[in-house]
Amino acid sequence: YKYRVYVADSNVTPDTTKKVPVWGKEYGAWSNGKPVYQQATATVQDLKAAVYGGKDKVPESVRAGCHGRMFEDTDNLALAVRSFCKRDPMIVFWDEVTAQKQVAIAVMPIVKEEKLHKNTKSFDAVKKEVEASKYADWKHATVDAAKKRAIYSSGSYKEFQDIVATCELNPIARNEFSRPARQQTHNRALNGKENRRGKASPLVDANGPRIRARDFERNLRRARTGAERMELLCDLGPARVVEALKGSDKAEDVDAEVLLCILEAVRGAVEAGHAGDEGVARGILEALFRDPPVARTISRFLTPEERGRTRETGVLAGVDFATLQLISNDAYPPGNADDRASTWQFTDPVYSLPLLPPSDDASTSIYRNVLCKNSLVSVPMMAPELTTLPGLLEFARLMHGDRPFLGTRRGEDYWFMAYRDFYTQVSRLASGIQQLGICQKIPFDDEPYKMLFRIAGIYATSCINWVLTEFACHTAGVTVVPLHEEMSPAMISYIISDTRMALLFVTRTRLESALKCSGSAAHIKCIIVIDADNRRDIDPAFLAQAEAMEIM
Repeated sequence: YKYRVYVADSNVTPDTTKKVPVWGKEYGAWSNGKPVYQQATATVQDLKAAVYGGKDKVPESVRAGCHGRMFEDTDNLALAVRSFCKRDPMIVFWDEVTAQKQVAIAVMPIVKEEKLHKNTKSFDAVKKEVEASKYADWKHATVDAAKKRAIYSSGSYKEFQDIVATCELNPIARNEFSRPARQQTHNRALNGKENRRGKASPLVDANGPRIRARDFERNLRRARTGAERMELLCDLGPARVVEALKGSDKAEDVDAEVLLCILEAVRGAVEAGHAGDEGVARGILEALFRDPPVARTISRFLTPEERGRTRETGVLAGVDFATLQLISNDAYPPGNADDRASTWQFTDPVYSLPLLPPSDDASTSIYRNVLCKNSLVSVPMMAPELTTLPGLLEFARLMHGDRPFLGTRRGEDYWFMAYRDFYTQVSRLASGIQQLGICQKIPFDDEPYKMLFRIAGIYATSCINWVLTEFACHTAGVTVVPLHEEMSPAMISYIISDTRMALLFVTRTRLESALKCSGSAAHIKCIIVIDADNRRDIDPAFLAQAEAMEIM
């Protein structure tokens, strides 16, 4: 119930016997009950002193526990104390007229709250639901991140599917290596039983049970000594060692660390005089050297010292490098007249491949990057229509924008150029090359090409401006002829005259040498200094010499 104390000045004798009907019930009431009110007020003052703790304002906890303004109003609190003491809800009025007028709004029924119903769900059930929701959120985020990474890293849609499908798997723990295999009694294929459609496919081929590259690497690392590793290799045999190392017939290369582990095991066995039954060590080395992915890994990822040690291991094992066909035509260029040309990949890594044979004995082939042997550029999966370098640069600008692309060091600090800024500088330089109008198409009638080229040279040290200039020439359709600082002046003069280039890009440190080499060639029309902001940064003597040679 709610209650209210109405104060009046009239002195009326208290009447405590009268009952006031309210909403079908009778409540005891009295009017002008000053003695009782004063007694209740004194009790209230003591109660307030104990509750407030000497503070003028009621604490927040008391307010919350006492339904709002109950403790803020002394009159209301006096009535409440009196009602609790009497164990009977009482209403205080100072006169009957006020009581009769205000009783309808002064008394309200007690608001009864609904009973608390017991929750049928247990804590364990709620915990499982929360864990399932957390795992679903984590899986969604992981798959989304894997898709975004796989867009740029995968070379085909099948590889994209594999990356996304395995992104939520956990790595193998250490205790899982020694765990016994799970028994699957219901698997008909595993037990070799016939199913409804016919016989199950065997798990072994003609050469023995299949072995995966992951299992082979695990077994190889488990072996603590070289003798144990060599015993494992002898059990497999040369052909199956190569098969287990590659893991797939479509592998471009193999794991270099595992390959080095195999070579060291074979070398240890050969040096110890235990070459295995019927020359298994020599057979393993010959099988490895004949395989193109293995040979490609040796030339790409092994250091010169490691390649030299590999050749020494082959010599100790009795491998005949003169008759061994180490080079695959689709992976490596053919050797020269040297008898040891077939083993050159053990000393020099492969970076490019010949596109066409040379026109004559004095010329060389046109080479292509080993990673793009079947196309001019590496085509991204999201834009298969891009087949040129300028198109790829514009695509990279749209995809990456402000992300860093090329960097250079200035003192102890590194400075990076973003994709968007690099694209802008390349476009401006390419536009300037076109505006010069001096790079005209030059016919080359040498067999078997017979092509027209617009040629420009770059004579500088390796720097970020070299890359920018080269991209600008490709954008403008100009073929770049690199002139390295290690070349002699006579060689540079010959290249300038033979290619009939009209435009030459140089750095300030190479400007003097470029002017000397261009003196005998009348083809140079313009020299651009790529690391100077304006003509004031160039030595006036060089400017005068270029003007005398009629070079811009």
